[in-house]
Amino acid sequence: MTDIVMRSASGLLDLAYPLALDAIVGIERAHLDVQLRNADPTVRQAFSDSVWQLREVLARLSVLHELSPPPDLAARVLAALPCDNTW
Repeated sequence: MTDIVMRSASGLLDLAYPLALDAIVGIERAHLDVQLRNADPTVRQAFSDSVWQLREVLARLSVLHELSPPPDLAARVLAALPCDNTW
């Protein structure tokens, strides 16, 4: 097995975002799991919180396409545009 390079707390926390996006897989994920097991409990908690928060934001964003815009939105946007009738 390859040696695992242990990261600093901040380096480990930086990996919370790609993990939340499922961008860490395979051997990299296994190395991350080992580092998390060996990390300080406060770092583990901060990592877990970061992953949870990002996934929560992504979940909320994923349902936005389900909402219909207000029926008068197009008219309001067009009315707000500057009108140049010189052509």
